[in-house]
Amino acid sequence: MRRPVVEVLLRLAGSKPGPMRKALSLAIGAALFLCGIPLGLLMILEPALQQMGNPWPRWLEITVGAPSLISSILLLSWAVRTQWKHGGTPAPTAPTQRLITTGPYARTRNPIQLGAMLYWMGLMTLISSLTAGLIGFLFGLLAGSFWHRHVEEHELAARFGPAYDRYRRKVPFLFPRIWPRR
Repeated sequence: MRRPVVEVLLRLAGSKPGPMRKALSLAIGAALFLCGIPLGLLMILEPALQQMGNPWPRWLEITVGAPSLISSILLLSWAVRTQWKHGGTPAPTAPTQRLITTGPYARTRNPIQLGAMLYWMGLMTLISSLTAGLIGFLFGLLAGSFWHRHVEEHELAARFGPAYDRYRRKVPFLFPRIWPRR
């Protein structure tokens, strides 16, 4: 039996998204993932973080936060551009109509999640502290992995069948391999 959320996603994926739906889905998704979630987390965390104090030197926070933020923007841009080129967006309301296995998707099945984790770590580190950034990274790892494992993978398997199973066996879930498989 499929999960109800998977059923809704399959219905959305059944219709080809037009340019307006793609643009709106991308804009709403970007606002939520680039601003809403990290700033919401900071609002929740800030009282506890202020009580703890900041044990990290500012130079370390900048050294970790800035490259994390820059690399995340590059990865997210690459992943979104790849999906857009193939007729969709990362948003479930305007998904691609075919399985994407090129670009960053040849290295990781979830480059958007990896990019979001790095983005939240960089942004939250630079705005608040390295502790906040690490919590943002961990939140992205746990919440994103739960969503992808328990919802998105089922939906992709239902839509793309054996092609997705082959892709899933070949490409790592989240962190790209440094060395090729033997």
